[in-house]
Amino acid sequence: PKLYSIVSETNMVSRNLFAEHLLKHLGLKRSGRGNRQSGLNAIMSFWSSKNVDTRGMFLFDGSGISRHNSLTVRQLASVLSYMKSTGHYESFKNTLPEAGKSGTLRRLCQGTSAEGKVFAKSGTMSRVVSYAGYVTSPNNTTLIFAMITNNFSCSMDEMKAKYEKIM
Repeated sequence: PKLYSIVSETNMVSRNLFAEHLLKHLGLKRSGRGNRQSGLNAIMSFWSSKNVDTRGMFLFDGSGISRHNSLTVRQLASVLSYMKSTGHYESFKNTLPEAGKSGTLRRLCQGTSAEGKVFAKSGTMSRVVSYAGYVTSPNNTTLIFAMITNNFSCSMDEMKAKYEKIM
């Protein structure tokens, strides 16, 4: 399959296994070694070369489900900002779930002013909820956002509802 279709499937429905394979393939292409560490090294090197502050960025896997991973919202926003500045923005944005309509966001923001205006990747695991992506404002400006909450005391559904209000 084409890379676009793999990335689209990975982002749209969180196919973590695809993300892991993409990481190893990236390592293979960049260093000749198709393993996790070579892929992680390639990612860190790439974002450093794009002036993304990688201090405090800890990557352990390709899918983001390891508790050893650590990213700041500033780093996520910087990555999204870089993607918006490239000729690949529309293609990349189209791989992201659309609020109220598709993928992991299809049930989020239904019937609200955010429906169809938020394109984002979600991330959830026990006591962690995150969203990062793009939103079209009422005056048609594209805004970049990133939100992460760890160790919240309410239920997962209540936390998602809080984010939905923000969106």
